[in-house]
Amino acid sequence: MCHSLLATQPPSIDPAWFYSTLAQCSAAIVGLIGAILGSKMLDHLSVVREMRKHVDDRLEQVLRQSNERIDDIKSYARYLRSELEKDHQVKAAGGTSREINSWRDWGSSSSGSAQAIDVNQSIVKKNKDLNDTEKILQNFKHLRGPVTENFINKQITLLTDVTKEIQVEPKRILENDIKLLQVFKDEFNCFQAKLLPKSFFMVFFILSVLSIGGIVWPLFALPGFKGFYSKDWMLIVFTIGLLCLMGYFIIQFNEFKNLGKVLWNKDEQTK
Repeated sequence: MCHSLLATQPPSIDPAWFYSTLAQCSAAIVGLIGAILGSKMLDHLSVVREMRKHVDDRLEQVLRQSNERIDDIKSYARYLRSELEKDHQVKAAGGTSREINSWRDWGSSSSGSAQAIDVNQSIVKKNKDLNDTEKILQNFKHLRGPVTENFINKQITLLTDVTKEIQVEPKRILENDIKLLQVFKDEFNCFQAKLLPKSFFMVFFILSVLSIGGIVWPLFALPGFKGFYSKDWMLIVFTIGLLCLMGYFIIQFNEFKNLGKVLWNKDEQTK
């Protein structure tokens, strides 16, 4: 009877074999995935840095042209105010014309023999030019902040809207600025699209799950020694090392994030 009962009982299986095998397999997979992910991230990081340098060069070109345009517009606005003051002085004195031997327009200046101008017509034209100039300056003041696709689109829209209300010459000049902004937007969007592949996040998630569920957890379930060779202390040290490895990948992700931050104002970017 006893022999029959013993024969029907399943043989006892030591669960330590399961935990140790699971931990060993997971450790091999984690090591392989970690090595591949680390190598891929370093290679991609060098590519992104090169792309960022190209974006910065293009942004520098846009900013240089923008700053030059602002300086030209401010200079032209000062010229208009000075000429308007002279026209009003002539008009207040009862005159209808005055002579000039130099004049300016959008992005150009010239001089020559003295020419007579009608001050009334000149006041009307210069008031219109000054109004257009102040509108454009106001729109250029909005070109500040972190660069995003919406930010660039907003600047393009602002400049496009103002070109609908001004004369031919400044419109042509501003259209060149808009074209350069379009080129910068295309290059910036390409940079953002290639900045950090989503597969990196997925692989990192798998790596974290395997590390916790496939290595740390099974090792804690295994029996261990007591005293100085306590399993708990070994696992604590191992877990700290594993967390440091995860921290390394997080630092790499953060570097990608910082590389993706582009500020329109270079002074803000250095802060």
